[in-house]
Amino acid sequence: MKKLKGTVISLKNKNTAVVEVNTLKVHKKYKKVEKITKKFQVHYDSASINLVINEKVVIEHRRRFSATKSFLVVNSD
Repeated sequence: MKKLKGTVISLKNKNTAVVEVNTLKVHKKYKKVEKITKKFQVHYDSASINLVINEKVVIEHRRRFSATKSFLVVNSD
C-alpha cells in the first residue's frame, strides 16, 4: 500500500478531509528540483479520529470509498 504524509486543509464534508501532499521531483532534462503539490480527498472515521486543520497526517491508498476518495487516514501526528 502506498503511504503519503500531508497536511489537512479542509474538513467541510462528512467523513472526508482534504489533504495536501508536497513532494520533490527532479526534472529529467534540466536537473532542477520541482515542488509538486497534490490534494487528495481522504476518508476518515470522525468517531475515532479527531482531525483539525493544519494537522499532519499519514494517508494510505485503499479500495475506493467513492468516486473521488481512495485514501484513508492511518494516523495523525
